[in-house]
Amino acid sequence: MAEAAPAAKPEHAGLPSNTQPEPTHIVAPDATSVDRFVLACLPRDKGSKAPWVDIFKQYVGWCTKQGIAALDVDAFGERFAATCRRVGIPVRRRGGQAWCVDVGLVA
Repeated sequence: MAEAAPAAKPEHAGLPSNTQPEPTHIVAPDATSVDRFVLACLPRDKGSKAPWVDIFKQYVGWCTKQGIAALDVDAFGERFAATCRRVGIPVRRRGGQAWCVDVGLVA
């Protein structure tokens, strides 16, 4: 009986199973990236607050991991505010600062 050929190893062999290889190309900015980010990284968490500046930084990092270009801060702000209104995430503002209420920020 002949021996079976060794199985081909995936490109990311040797990495921990929860590690994804870095994308090899970046896709153009897409306004729906904000909606996908909110679903993936802003779970409801009663009593928690997340500052917009931290949310934007997390969004940029998330986009990099997804292989897509992040929207600039102004376009993100407009889209994010609309998404928050649509899905019922409370937003508070005071002294030039803004934050979302009752959501956590997942890394």
